Amino acid sequence: DTHRLSSYQRRAPLAACAKVMHRAVCLALLACVEARWKPAGVLQAKLASKSSTSLNVSTSSEHIFTGENHDGLGISIIALKEREAHVERFIKDLKFSSAARIQPAIRKLDLVEDTLVKAGELAFNTSLSMGEVACSLSHREVLKSFVQNESLSHIVVFEDDAIMAPGVLHSFQKAKSNWHLTPLDLLKELASTSKSLGWDGLNLGRCWSWCGLDKLETKFPGGIQIVDARSSLCTHAYIFTKRGAQVHLESTHPILDAEDRTRMKTQDFKYASTTPRIFLQQENDDGMAINVENDQPECV
Repeated sequence: DTHRLSSYQRRAPLAACAKVMHRAVCLALLACVEARWKPAGVLQAKLASKSSTSLNVSTSSEHIFTGENHDGLGISIIALKEREAHVERFIKDLKFSSAARIQPAIRKLDLVEDTLVKAGELAFNTSLSMGEVACSLSHREVLKSFVQNESLSHIVVFEDDAIMAPGVLHSFQKAKSNWHLTPLDLLKELASTSKSLGWDGLNLGRCWSWCGLDKLETKFPGGIQIVDARSSLCTHAYIFTKRGAQVHLESTHPILDAEDRTRMKTQDFKYASTTPRIFLQQENDDGMAINVENDQPECV
């Protein structure tokens, strides 16, 4: 594997790293190298032994809520400190307060490409922007925490610009003849389809998808369909199973491509989508969200 470094090569950059980054950050990066993934046969064991190490280079943010287990479903929101007010409103409006966990986003300005390559976190010559790398690292941190939590079977991940699509919850409540159902009830029922449909990940807010090539998997209450999509970009809202997280972590270490494109390429990983989208990205934003792109259509 041309992206793997010897033990000496991995440890040698420590002095140089310390010159350009905070020593604690450098040590965290190098510690992550020791947590690199082994062949598939020992995937679970090496995740359990090493993936607790966190590449938490964004030290200015703190968790706002500590999520609880809701029938095996966890919720994590990747957020910048500057987005705290929006995220708090999102959590409270959707009644996620007892379930949501905030994951501080890794900032692109805190990253040094050469350091990440030497540490084995980023493949050489990927042509990715540091924003794309920071996004992928932030999602990896959420998934590493998830695979270590034995009480969770599924994780819902949001970026800090996610908003619920208008009318989705009302349609779900009407179809179920129960006006007391919450967004959490909707997410739990969606997660429960993973076993029967065999998906590893479910995109709740896909964009730039070739919708004409969708293959219907099942119809869901409220006019929602779960489809097997030929393309399914955007990462502002999705569900992963435990197996899906393990496979994804294996395929993104080191990082080779953007977070959403990687999911389209990963072998032995079924990534389904909901249509219409259940979560959108907030438009006319303040420019501080994880993903500042707006006007991303569901279908092309």
